[in-house]
Amino acid sequence: MERFRELYANRLKHLKDWKEKTGNLIFGYLCTYVPEEILYAAGILPIRILSETEPITKGEGYIVQFLCPYIRAIFDQALKGKYEYLDGIIQNHTCDGMTHLYAEWNWHVDTPYSYFLGQPYLNDSAAKEFYLKTLSTFVNWLEILTVRPITTVAFQEAIQIYNDHRALLKELGTLRQIQPPQLLGSECFEIIRAGMVTSKKEINQLIKKILNDAPNRNLKINLKIRVLVSGGELEDLGVLQLLEECGVQIVADDLCIGSRYYWGQIEPDQTPLKAIGDRYIDRVSCPCRDIDRKKRLDHILNMYKTAQADGVIFIFQKSCGPHLGDYPYLSERFTEMEIPHLQLILEHDSTMVEQLRNRVEAFIEMVEGK
Repeated sequence: MERFRELYANRLKHLKDWKEKTGNLIFGYLCTYVPEEILYAAGILPIRILSETEPITKGEGYIVQFLCPYIRAIFDQALKGKYEYLDGIIQNHTCDGMTHLYAEWNWHVDTPYSYFLGQPYLNDSAAKEFYLKTLSTFVNWLEILTVRPITTVAFQEAIQIYNDHRALLKELGTLRQIQPPQLLGSECFEIIRAGMVTSKKEINQLIKKILNDAPNRNLKINLKIRVLVSGGELEDLGVLQLLEECGVQIVADDLCIGSRYYWGQIEPDQTPLKAIGDRYIDRVSCPCRDIDRKKRLDHILNMYKTAQADGVIFIFQKSCGPHLGDYPYLSERFTEMEIPHLQLILEHDSTMVEQLRNRVEAFIEMVEGK
């Protein structure tokens, strides 16, 4: 686990070293709906732009406070030069806050290149045809930028590497469900997060080693209940570690840095660009693109039952419109099905995590008393 932690903690140094070694570009993306495979096939390293929990001091004059802390923190750190190693930034249609962040970034942050992908919200045949044309335009832009064609072989290699990565992460997730677990939910989060800021070739080899060594791990932790964690962007690993300290075994997740990132593969028997587009159109939806709540509910329930969970804990960023808007529907359905659930709302402040301890402990007692 130490290597994953080191890769994330020192990602700025590693990314600068990678750029010097390869001479290639690094593009950051704000949302996991951006098709990384296309960037990879173009010889560009795609990395997720993630924030730290340091105080927001410079960005408040640009971004209104009723947007989620994650968005405000990213922009604050961009203004401070934390992402100066980026050669480009990519965003697509997700939530209004992220779209606003992209616009402000283009106005106030000196990043050489930027591109906005118009991904449709629907997933019918017309939407897929439109998105294929959109991606074709994006490919043309990248080919002009890099002064080289993106070949079919390059697409196929990228698809294989990313499919392998998703398969490895899905296998990794099952280690949380064993009793006792061979991997903690917080550790799974750390591995996924490290993979978002590292070359997939390198991280895949590290994950394979974790999977090989897992049967020999002896985790000494007092776990009382099995829980599926659902929510959006998490800045602070501490909230997951708090759950585990209280006795929660995180056996499954519906998180942005979690199963929503790795669920669903690219079908290799199609034309590469169409296969990539279809995967991102059909993938497990985030609430910001949720046009079929029943489908999303069924997916969460399937994970819940497969993992034999005892309850659900929702973790949301304060002012996250899509997730807070999605919660009443899920809460009503879970109440009807007598599934215990708890809602936690986070500020951009790691110190407030401890304030949640009493609520988590009370939830554990309620579940144990059923």
